[in-house]
Amino acid sequence: MEIQFPVFGESPTVKNSIINVLIGENSSSAKRIYSGIRKRGHAVSYQAVHKALRDLLGKGVLVRTGREYMISSDWADRMHEFGQVIKNRNMENGVELGMLQLLSNRSHVAFEFRTLLELDEFNKKLHDHFYPRLQKDFVCMYYRHQWWHLLYPQKGYPDLESNRKFYMLCSGNTLIDRHGMEISKTRGFNTMAIKSQYPFDLNVYQDLVISIHYGKELYDAMENEFGKVKSLEELHVPDMVRSLFSKESKITVLVNRNRLVADLIRQHTLALFGPR
Repeated sequence: MEIQFPVFGESPTVKNSIINVLIGENSSSAKRIYSGIRKRGHAVSYQAVHKALRDLLGKGVLVRTGREYMISSDWADRMHEFGQVIKNRNMENGVELGMLQLLSNRSHVAFEFRTLLELDEFNKKLHDHFYPRLQKDFVCMYYRHQWWHLLYPQKGYPDLESNRKFYMLCSGNTLIDRHGMEISKTRGFNTMAIKSQYPFDLNVYQDLVISIHYGKELYDAMENEFGKVKSLEELHVPDMVRSLFSKESKITVLVNRNRLVADLIRQHTLALFGPR
């Protein structure tokens, strides 16, 4: 896979090609770089490659030892820092724009997370993105266990009118789940305990249907950790964060844009809550 870099100025394609050749090698001479570019199917002269190499050296993108060229570690670090700045900026408004951009060109996207903490960060930003944008569509949330009140006790959603557009259904019946539902009710969220146990958690925002799939080992760990708490006084959240929420696993999130399915889930949800 070749990477396209926004290198401006003369012969940007040649410069991109040089960097892509050097990504695959620790270092290379001008002749081998030229040969590598030609093998990639790019018609370019040796003089153009030599000119681009001088320019990349002058800008600190490359370094040279004898006849060998290599990518500058300092430049690579700057590129990484730049990428982090852009990523953080894209997340400031509540959700990684990459997800929304991907969905603008396709009907579904898959994500993978390593821990519940990573998943929660994604869910929290997704929630914060849609919270001020709620219109006629209400939000559905089906989950096995509820823990936001443990990890984010100070996270407030003060708009009661917006909170009434959330319908939360929990199939877990542990002390922590019941406590979480009571807290959600005090904030105006519609909550319900259900007996049906779904094989995944499910969120519906507007026309997005988001399913969250846990591996068996992590699922069993959640059942164990939530089930063993018999009183809130014995609950020690930092221990739970270490033993459960930081536990390495594979969590798959499937995001599908489907208005028909989203509306059908809303209808099903309203039927469960009954006349209001």
